[in-house]
Amino acid sequence: MEPFISRDNKWVFWNSRNVGNNVSLNYGSFVSSTYVIYINEIQGQANGPVPHLDAVPAMDSKYNLYWVSTRDYPQNAQNLQTGVFDPQTQSVPVASHVEGDFYIKSSNCCWIVMDQEINIDGSLLFYVNAYFPYPPGAIPSFSNISLAIKNADGTWSQHPRAVEILASVNSVVSPTMLRYGPSSLGTDALEFYFTVRVNETVTSALFVAKRNSIDDVFGEPERIAMPYDYTYIEPEAPTLSVDGSLMMFSRLDCQGKYGCINVNIYSMYRNLSTSTQKWT
Repeated sequence: MEPFISRDNKWVFWNSRNVGNNVSLNYGSFVSSTYVIYINEIQGQANGPVPHLDAVPAMDSKYNLYWVSTRDYPQNAQNLQTGVFDPQTQSVPVASHVEGDFYIKSSNCCWIVMDQEINIDGSLLFYVNAYFPYPPGAIPSFSNISLAIKNADGTWSQHPRAVEILASVNSVVSPTMLRYGPSSLGTDALEFYFTVRVNETVTSALFVAKRNSIDDVFGEPERIAMPYDYTYIEPEAPTLSVDGSLMMFSRLDCQGKYGCINVNIYSMYRNLSTSTQKWT
């Protein structure tokens, strides 16, 4: 249920739970700073025909929506889609592939871009290449985060310094751990949030890495302390408001008698005027 807060703080986008063969993009609108009302599935071409997975939405400031889709995968390895979200009709009239050389194209199953986030001005694309051993299951055996930049012709290429810039992000906890759910703050992505699978009772954790300029590498990531009792909760896929005061994320509740079946979207806040800027 990876959520995304639009850059104008008017909309929240998310996908239905990643189970079955009909995973679709949904949206709602803020009616206050703490309350979102559900509206509908995104209309138009945002969701492919069943069976399909259309998920992990992200948007730049010009309403260009990006998301992960399996509508013609693996025949086409370029499994990211993009289209303009029309706030008047609340639809994506036309969807097309995000073309680029950053996809891992292989005759062997199963490499796929499973997560992504576009930055505010649409110039940086953080993405997650993941490998699912055959037959594909719910969890990949490998995933890490990389960075692409937009070319003059509209296609995307891996940033020439992507490995260097994201070295600390892809090694925190252990280089063998899965990492995903990228979310950046600001045009220059000076704060970078992501999820890491950890060998604990709670199997995922949120981290943040910071840098001083767009040309810098990210510093050592810090784990974000959760303000709740997370003994049975798995937080994933953070997204931030433009000013960085609000974070929304999905979390899996594993406490119920039926196991880990309840997925919800939760929020945290921080006071940017304080020195600690602690999430509460």
